[in-house]
Parts: sequence; structure tokens; C-alpha cells
Amino acid sequence: MALAVLNMILMRISDPRLSDELGTTRREAIDTAIRIWARGALRNRGELKVLPKR
Repeated sequence: MALAVLNMILMRISDPRLSDELGTTRREAIDTAIRIWARGALRNRGELKVLPKR
């Protein structure tokens, strides 16, 4: 699941229009997106907060 989410992030963040909207370079936007993803995706499962099932 984490890899699927990373793939979606990279597809969206690679669009040059998005980095223009954010006022940054594509490289900086991609680096930031990967850092944000890694903070959640690479944690031990016990550290993540999961919403209770409804």
C-alpha cells in the first residue's frame, strides 16, 4: 500500500504545473513529497495512529 501511495504522489508531484503553483522547483517538490511520505510509510506499525473502525 505504501508503494502505491508513493507512486500516486510522484505522478502528481512530477507535473510541472504543480511546482509552478507551489513556487518551487520540481526537484524540491519531489524531495519534499518523498520526505513527507517516508515519515509515515517507514514507521513501525505500532507507532501509526489508526482511526477506529466504524
